[in-house]
Amino acid sequence: MRTLAMVSSALMVIVGTFCIANSTAAFTSVAFIVGGALLAMGVIELIVFRNVGYEGNMITKTYVVQAVIGAFLGIMFLSGQVNEDVAVTAIFAMLLMTNGLAADSSINMDIRSNSTSEKRTFLLGTAMTLLGAYMFFNKSAFNFHVMLLIGIASVLIGVDRFRIGMSLDYNKPEFLSKNEEKIERAKREEKRNTRIAIEATRRSREQRNKIKKLEEEIQKERAHRENSSRLRRNKK
Repeated sequence: MRTLAMVSSALMVIVGTFCIANSTAAFTSVAFIVGGALLAMGVIELIVFRNVGYEGNMITKTYVVQAVIGAFLGIMFLSGQVNEDVAVTAIFAMLLMTNGLAADSSINMDIRSNSTSEKRTFLLGTAMTLLGAYMFFNKSAFNFHVMLLIGIASVLIGVDRFRIGMSLDYNKPEFLSKNEEKIERAKREEKRNTRIAIEATRRSREQRNKIKKLEEEIQKERAHRENSSRLRRNKK
């Protein structure tokens, strides 16, 4: 599941970078790409959060709602229902603000006692919220290109999805677990066979030593008998 979340994050960052690189283009020319990315992100997140379980977690339920909204917006962009710059800017502004506020609400608001990870989450959430608020007034302020703002918003959303993905508990897929069990079983079998082989080698060495000692004793006995026989013949 974490891997799927990483895919969702990378997809939004790539699309955001593309929008920034083509900041002077009209939104209608990239609506299909942006819509496809939002739809894919929403579907992936629904799969992820459905599998990690969200029934008892209000924060995760919020992310599920965002995933549904993202998928719906993706369908709207793909179908060409929304193509005016003002409407698109407002939609991304609201999407960015809700994601930013959700990120900030997921941590302890006492900044001084927060961990480094929580402080990064707070900074990211605050940046998303402020940029989302600014996008509502872009026409009256600096009037940046719409695609530039959408690109930055997409990158921030992608980074936020990366943060969420890293916070998920890593559960190994079932087939990987089974394969790992097979590997562990094979390793145990190999160790057992190695111990058996070592023991067999030791016993074989002991048997060879015994045989060698017996052969030496037999040689000594033969030599002793031959010497005794020679002495008796000499006496005669």
